[in-house]
Amino acid sequence: MFKIEEAYKVFNDYVKDYDTKNPKVELKIKHTYSVVNKARAIAESLNIEQSEIDLACLIALLHDIGRFEQLRIYNSFYDNLTVDHADFGVKLLFEDKLIEKFSDDRDNDTIIYKAIKNHNKFVIESGLNERELMHAKIIRDADKIDNLEIKCTLPLEPIFDKTKEEIENQTITDEVYQSFLKHQTVLSTMRKTDLDVWLSHFAFVFDLNFKYCFLEILNNKYIDILYNRLDYRNDETKNRMQVIYREVMNYINEQVK
Repeated sequence: MFKIEEAYKVFNDYVKDYDTKNPKVELKIKHTYSVVNKARAIAESLNIEQSEIDLACLIALLHDIGRFEQLRIYNSFYDNLTVDHADFGVKLLFEDKLIEKFSDDRDNDTIIYKAIKNHNKFVIESGLNERELMHAKIIRDADKIDNLEIKCTLPLEPIFDKTKEEIENQTITDEVYQSFLKHQTVLSTMRKTDLDVWLSHFAFVFDLNFKYCFLEILNNKYIDILYNRLDYRNDETKNRMQVIYREVMNYINEQVK
């Protein structure tokens, strides 16, 4: 068995090997613990056993473990330019045996492996059993909710490496907009403009699995904050964003009925 409190201590020791004064490292540490808290809340909302809640927290603690080494090697978090951070993470954990520092219980290794490997994928791979699928969905939802929160609070310029005005003058490509209207999340390969990327955050809601997450979005007004962070200067973009806002809010409200 593993003790989640001990796993937290191991994680704190692990990240000390990296430059914790680097804002990118600092952000990922903060993100990790925020995702842990969200995963715990989602798991608790499902009324599952404490051992499953602890496992959800361990998966959340380790879900971005590949990010730190990715940054050290490539000085970048862009998976398309470096490595898939989820695949890299499970390699570190299971090929390099890093998982053994966090848990001496090998019975849950397959669940941890599949949940972390699938947490950033466009869709969850087929073939997972019910328990594996539950944990994959928990970490995916917790990660998305925290990413929404981050996009609501962080300054825009560091996110896009452009000024707010430059972003506001851009447009949404037709392919991305049509994908959104079909209630689909947006493939990274489809995103051509920064506003395409911005829109992809709204589309997160179409891949959420648990009522708790929709309520969290409503209670924290994440969609309202995202929508109002930019002044959409192009008339077509402004009209499209109004449609996007209504579509998202209607979808969320349907899920919480």
